[in-house]
Formats: sequence, C-alpha cells, structure tokens
Amino acid sequence: MRGEVVGRGQSTRRLLRLLAFSDIHGAVEILERVLERYCLEFSPDYLIIAGDFTSLHYDSQDYYAVRREARRVAELFGILENFSTPYIFVLGNRDLLLEQDLRYWDLTEESPFRLHLEYGTCTNYEYSPVYRRVVELRSGLHVVSFTGHTTPHIFLEHWVEGVVSEPTTLLHLEGHVHYGQFRNHYLNLGFLYRDDLHGGRPLVGCIWVIDVYSGSRVEYRYVDLEGNLKEVRCPVHSEEGTFLVPRYWRRCPLCYPGGEWRRKFGRR
Repeated sequence: MRGEVVGRGQSTRRLLRLLAFSDIHGAVEILERVLERYCLEFSPDYLIIAGDFTSLHYDSQDYYAVRREARRVAELFGILENFSTPYIFVLGNRDLLLEQDLRYWDLTEESPFRLHLEYGTCTNYEYSPVYRRVVELRSGLHVVSFTGHTTPHIFLEHWVEGVVSEPTTLLHLEGHVHYGQFRNHYLNLGFLYRDDLHGGRPLVGCIWVIDVYSGSRVEYRYVDLEGNLKEVRCPVHSEEGTFLVPRYWRRCPLCYPGGEWRRKFGRR
C-alpha cells in the first residue's frame, strides 16, 4: 500500500476511517469479495463510492438489456446492505444513462438508485425527493457534491473539471477516468473493476483507506487488489502528482493522444 498525508494538523486522534472506491461497472462478485475481506481487515466507519455502479454504456433501446442492468445494480446494493457499514454514493455518467433508459421505458419504479435512498446516502441524485446535497458523518464532517460549503467537508463527485480547493475542503474524491491519481488533497479513486468499453482488457483495480484525524489531518493509502497497477510520475506532467495506472501502460494518461482533457492541475 502507498499513500500520503495531507493537512497541517499533528493530532493522532483518529475521527473516522473511510473505505473508498469508484467505478464498479456491474462487478457483483468482485464487490462482495472485496467487502468481505477489507471491511473485516480495516473496520471502516463508512464506505464512499464515487459512481458508475452500472456497466451500461450506450443509449439502449433494448428493453430487456435495461431491465437486466437494473437488476444487476440492485444486486450491488443488496451486497452493500448486507454489511453493517453505512455507505455514501454519487451517480456516475453510466448510472445517469441507466436512469434515462428506465424513464424511456416507463420503468422508473425499478430504479435501483431510487430504491436505496431511504437513508439519504446519495449526495448528487437530484431525481429523488430525498435528494441530499449534504451528508453529515458521525464526527460532524460533511460530504458534499457542490462548491461553496463553509464547514469542513469532503467533496465527492464522479468527475468535475479541475480540483476543488476551498479552505474547508479536506479531500476532493472522484473517479470516472479509469486510473487513480493523487496529489495533496486530490484523490481519484480509479476503478474497482474496469470493463472493456474502450477496448482495453478488463481489470480489477483498487480500493482506498482514508483516515481522518482531528486538526484536519488526513492520511490515505491504496490497496492494489490483484497487482494490476503501477505508480507513474510523469516528467512532462509533474504538477499532476502520482498516477496509478494499469501495468502495461507505457505513458501517463495525459501523454496519450487526446489525454489533455483529463488534466487536473494547471489547466490550460
């Protein structure tokens, strides 16, 4: 495992431990296996999920495919509910696509996201009457998916341009791009499971253990679940910090053709 410490506080009194990951892409068995092992090993207070539960990646007109995908995501939530650890999630671009297709087929009552919002654990799901933009954790720390929040918080979204660096932002967490990245308080969680949508080989990725201490001190480290990843620090994009990418990649993500849109620091 490898990680960093951010924040100025020197306190050793831990307030919270989070287990965070992103981009599950319908991997039911992998999610179950990971939670069974690492919830026991790390005893997190909360699970943080940065979106893309579903593997749906097209504007489907296939009624049966949409229902199949909704049932698979419902299985994922069933696994989460079987553990005693509370969870907080946001929706990813593929999740919103599934919602769109469910509305198209008049199947909104089968939305797995709507069915699992009774605890108000989703911070960016605007279609629900229990939509909450602020989730308060046990220590009083907030999880939000908007800027301008004035108390200490973790910013959680699937992906946004740039980095949220407000005075009260302890961490900026996101996913979406299918590689990890960390620098100071910015942390891209990478993927729990990457499917073959973009022509790459399917891979099991990583999870992150995040410890929050009094005095606004945060420590985070990753667990490479099957040894598929490597760290890359790019001399061309050194301001971006450290990337966590598939072992067979030969460059940093920004050095590949068309990769500049992913730049998080020093955006042009």
